[in-house]
Amino acid sequence: MTKIKFIYARFADPDENEFALKRRFEWHLRKLRALQDGVSPKVPGDFEDELRWNEDLIAVPLSEKDRTRCCAVRAG
Repeated sequence: MTKIKFIYARFADPDENEFALKRRFEWHLRKLRALQDGVSPKVPGDFEDELRWNEDLIAVPLSEKDRTRCCAVRAG
């Protein structure tokens, strides 16, 4: 019988602490909002574009409500 891969999953580090998890959720939210706002995604392998992309993500504002929701996921 042949094996067919049907999912490419990435599993989080089980040793990841709460701060790192919160930071990862916030970064993901910034990525989603940046792309939604029309920021062009980074070009893979281009270091200068990686810097531009990171600066664009840092510029995406997160409200206190957003930060609270990122924390509540871990507690819930």
